[in-house]
Amino acid sequence: ILNNPQPSEQKPLPSEPTSKPPAVPTQTQKPSIRCCVCGIAIFGESHATRHATQTKHQEFEEYIPLPGEEPTPPDRPTMTEEEKIQKIEELRKKNELIRKQKQIQEEQEQLEREKRRRADAKDMEAAKQKWKEDQERKRIEEAQREKMLAAKQLEDIRKKIAEDKIKREIEIKGETHPTTPQPPNQASAATQTVATTSHTLPATSTKPVPTKCNITIRLSNGNRLEAEFNSTDTLKTVFDYVIKHRTDGSRPFNLLINFPKKLFTQDHYNLTLTDAELVPRAMLILTPK
Repeated sequence: ILNNPQPSEQKPLPSEPTSKPPAVPTQTQKPSIRCCVCGIAIFGESHATRHATQTKHQEFEEYIPLPGEEPTPPDRPTMTEEEKIQKIEELRKKNELIRKQKQIQEEQEQLEREKRRRADAKDMEAAKQKWKEDQERKRIEEAQREKMLAAKQLEDIRKKIAEDKIKREIEIKGETHPTTPQPPNQASAATQTVATTSHTLPATSTKPVPTKCNITIRLSNGNRLEAEFNSTDTLKTVFDYVIKHRTDGSRPFNLLINFPKKLFTQDHYNLTLTDAELVPRAMLILTPK
C-alpha cells in the first residue's frame, strides 16, 4: 500500500518592507507647550515655573505633537522631609489666616446685625411712645367732652326744674286765689304780674307730689338709656332696667349722680326714687366696679 505523502504547508513569502508616510499633524490634536531652548514638553504653569527656575530658560512656544509622539508628563518630584514640614507650615499659616479673616467677617456681620436690631428697637419704642401719647390725648379729649356734656345736661335739668317749680307755684296760686273774669287786657296784665312775681312765692302745703320720674342713664361706651319710672319704684328697678337694656357689656356697675354727688350701690336697692331725691328727673352715670 502506497502512502500518500501529506501536503506540506506552504509558508508565506516575506513581504517587502513598505515605507510609512510621514505623520502629519491633524487639526483634532490639542496644542502643547514646549521649551524653545531644549524642546522639553511643558505641562502646566507649575511645571513651566519649575523648569525656568532650574534651567534659566524663559522662552516657550505652542506646538502640535505628531501622532504617537504625544508628550508624557514628567514624574512629580518627591519632597524631602524639610520641604514637607515647610509645606505643612505654609498650609497651616494659610488656614489660620483664612480662619481669622472669616472670624473678623463674622464679627463685623454680628455688629451690623446688632446695630440694625437696636435701630429697629429704637423705632419701635418711638412708635409705642407716640401711640401712648395719642391714646392719652384721646382720653383727655373724651373726658373733657363728657365733662362738658354732663355740665350741659345738669344746666338743662336745673332749668327744667326751675320751670316746673314756677308752673306749680302758678297753679297753686291760681287754686288758692281764684279770680273773677276780667277783660282780655286786664287778664293778660294780671298773668304777666303773676309770672314776674311767682318765683318769690313760698311753697305751700298743697304742693302736688310728682308720681313719675324721668331718668337718663349714660353708659360707659357713651350711649344713653332713657326711661320713665314711678316715683315709688326702687333703685333695684332702675338697676334691673340697665342690666336688661345696656349695650356696653355685662361688667358689674354702680350708678352715680353728679349733683349732688352721690353713689348708688346694691346697698341702696330698697331705696325709692323719691327717697333717693331723683324725682321728677335725674341724670345717672354708669360706673364700673
